[in-house]
Amino acid sequence: MAEAPPEIEKIWDLLNQYIEKHKKIVKIIIGRLTQPGENYGSEIMKVDMVLKDENSGDEEELYLVAKMIPESDLYKEIFNVQVSFVSEMRFYDTVVPILEDFRKRKGAKVKDIYPKFYGGRKNLNIQGGAVDTNAVLLMDNIKIKGRSLRTYFLNGLS
Repeated sequence: MAEAPPEIEKIWDLLNQYIEKHKKIVKIIIGRLTQPGENYGSEIMKVDMVLKDENSGDEEELYLVAKMIPESDLYKEIFNVQVSFVSEMRFYDTVVPILEDFRKRKGAKVKDIYPKFYGGRKNLNIQGGAVDTNAVLLMDNIKIKGRSLRTYFLNGLS
């Protein structure tokens, strides 16, 4: 029997910060994207959603990846999640938008290199604090679009 995926507490609250105001989340299905133990540095979940446009009534599907810290205390220590997780979140939240803006201002003909970032958090505490089991990064599931990290980097430059 397959192991149940870790719960992503208050995912609705996190996603609602990044989804257009006139769209509402009507359904979320969370499952494992990788097998337990397949990726030692993190737990990777798929987050399949249905959004409804309150203006038009149209529904759209959105496919995300949730990256969480490892469940194992040993791997949390090995990967130093207090530093590595925060660094990765800052990369997607701060560095990528600066790089994308620079690329556009210079007129570079580069396809999207990075998956779209939908948000992240270190924990459920709004005031900060340490990375804990509620830490999560949410970004586009590029596999749904027929891409992988390898093709993102190789083909994104053409």
